[in-house]
Amino acid sequence: MNLHAVSTVRALSAADIPAVATLFCRIFLHRSGSVPVELERYLTSTFLTGPWVDPQINSLVHVRLDGTISGFIGALSLPLQWGERRLRGAICSTLMVDDHETDPMAGARLMRAFLAGPQDLSFCETASEVSIAMWQRLKGVSLLQHSLTYLRILRPFGYMAETLRQRTALAAPLALLAGPIDGLVRIRLPQGAQRRWAYKARPDDRLTEAPLTPDALIALLPRFLAECPIRPNWSPETIARILAEAAIKPKFGPLTLQLVQTAGGEPVGAFAYHGRPGNTAHVLQVFAPRRHAASVVDRMFSHAARSGMVAVVGRTEPHLLQALAGSETVLVQNATSAVHSRDPELVAAYQRGDGFLNGRAGESWSRLIGDDFKTSK
Repeated sequence: MNLHAVSTVRALSAADIPAVATLFCRIFLHRSGSVPVELERYLTSTFLTGPWVDPQINSLVHVRLDGTISGFIGALSLPLQWGERRLRGAICSTLMVDDHETDPMAGARLMRAFLAGPQDLSFCETASEVSIAMWQRLKGVSLLQHSLTYLRILRPFGYMAETLRQRTALAAPLALLAGPIDGLVRIRLPQGAQRRWAYKARPDDRLTEAPLTPDALIALLPRFLAECPIRPNWSPETIARILAEAAIKPKFGPLTLQLVQTAGGEPVGAFAYHGRPGNTAHVLQVFAPRRHAASVVDRMFSHAARSGMVAVVGRTEPHLLQALAGSETVLVQNATSAVHSRDPELVAAYQRGDGFLNGRAGESWSRLIGDDFKTSK
């Protein structure tokens, strides 16, 4: 009997969580054996009971004839506002398939069922080459302005030591030497070259940085998103939960959330990144209108350098591209953001860069990216 012909795709239920958690451990955490209870709890709260869950936009499982779950695709609903028009968006999160060789169409079935849902728009933020090919076959469109990863190296020897340390434990002693070497070279460099070696913000007495609380950021979001014609319409409970979840990424380090403002206290932007001294900072989001984007990025790189980070890495957004072009960053594409809609006007709007996407309006805020679930939170 052809098992592929009778496999099914259906909505995720609470009874499926242990099997989905086992898949996640094996495919993304590269671990076998017992599944962390915290991971099962988090999958339940994210895909079944969270405040962003829309009962009509379901996460889905792929089920074989024998009843075993062989695939999963998560759905995170994203309410949107476009002028007077309210839209339902859905973020494609955590697509995974077990034993792809046995049933190579399982992923495509999950993707097709997800895109056929009642949402006005579907998004993905971290699609691989295989996933984006499926999106494109199903009339999805990749968004280049949202799909580039930028890297700004702050301490070259420190960055090299970190990279080698991730590949072999034998490189750990290099980290002890990298800091002093970077410091010595920086002292001996001419003043004009120091910006390339250890980032220093351009002199600007008009701007200052200050710690920002999640509640203060929520209050500022309407100002920071005002230039985006299509923007999230989060409920207070949803955005509060997203900000709380986004802070927990032990693989990347503690969250730094900073406001950039004028000397008179006028907010011009904000940035959030995870990182530890001696490691790379992972940017979650940069909020800034286009006219202030370069200044906010400049302050972020400077703050990360002063905090001991060896590099800064993040995803581009349309309003950041021009600012990043003059900041000596490296741009690469290692994951793709994409949009799908039955309304061509909506697709065209995102292609123009009119929609706010990625980070907190994506899946990067989730603990499924950046948490190893080795300990309970």
